[in-house]
Amino acid sequence: MTSRRSSPTVLSPFFASSGILLGMLTVLTVLTVLTVLTTASPALGDGAGGAVPASASPSAVVPMPSPFAAFPSRFALQDGKKVHFRVAGDGPVSLVLIHGWTCDLEFWREQLPLAKRFRLLLVDLPGHGRSDLPASWSMDVFARAVEAAMREAGVPKAVLVGHSMGTPVARQFLRLFPAKTAGIVAVDGTFRSYIADPEMVNAYLASLEGGEGLSLFKHSVDGMIQPVADPALREFIRTRMGAAPQAVIAGAARAMFDLSIWKDDPIGVPLLSILAKGPAWDEGYRNYVRKLNPSAAFVELEGVSHFLMLEKPGPVNDAIADFATKVMKASMATTPAATASEAPFSRSSASPGR
Repeated sequence: MTSRRSSPTVLSPFFASSGILLGMLTVLTVLTVLTVLTTASPALGDGAGGAVPASASPSAVVPMPSPFAAFPSRFALQDGKKVHFRVAGDGPVSLVLIHGWTCDLEFWREQLPLAKRFRLLLVDLPGHGRSDLPASWSMDVFARAVEAAMREAGVPKAVLVGHSMGTPVARQFLRLFPAKTAGIVAVDGTFRSYIADPEMVNAYLASLEGGEGLSLFKHSVDGMIQPVADPALREFIRTRMGAAPQAVIAGAARAMFDLSIWKDDPIGVPLLSILAKGPAWDEGYRNYVRKLNPSAAFVELEGVSHFLMLEKPGPVNDAIADFATKVMKASMATTPAATASEAPFSRSSASPGR
């Protein structure tokens, strides 16, 4: 096949579960990446019912209304910038849901049923959704924004659930605020560096910041969502991700590919990975994660794309709920009765609950 682009590129983190080996990064062009993406992995190919081509006309797709209208928008301040969040539910355990690259809290729409059992805190990371643009881009900025929202919502400690880029955000949060981290759930997100070569990182970031950066990104999104069978869901993802300004695309990528955050330091809290089946999450990767946390658990789903929490919310929600319940029970077992009112999941008195 003849590529329309000649410059080498690097796979975005969205392709981590696509079955494309990271060693191919130096030789694949953008078009080749997208072609291989949609054919390489059985889990992402034509599943039950078949995938509708990504080029299907959006005009025939019924828009997906937001399920969060009943939960008021709230804002926290971080370095003078507004961080948007919503709170749903009033359970004994708080779950902080952290979206991925160029996404927003709406990507957790199918997790709203968890609010029947847990207190959900859904955050728009800086530059995403309704949050202000940050003065600078880094995982520290993202993690501190999450903490600002928790503080404003009166959540002293929580299980952090991160999709894709939300996973390194959650891990950086643990480094900065270990006492506020009850556990981490990675939803198709990695704990291992996507790319270790600084030159490759710089080349990829330069491509996103260049004149064709926006076009490159949108091509990537089109290729990534092609396996999604539901036309309305596919259009929802394309529209919301495609609305990201180039400054956000490149800035968040720069934070995500910062090699200084990809360390082998232990993850000292309960850990669960919910993964879309694919070669990227092989036994070698799992063994790596077990070195960081020997008790790490894994749940693997078949027939889903990178957006598994939207495609198969039932199994994803069940896994999150089971994990959070176990974390809560373990915490209660180690909390003296005399300090029950100060248990890790109790609501802080510093802020109203709603």
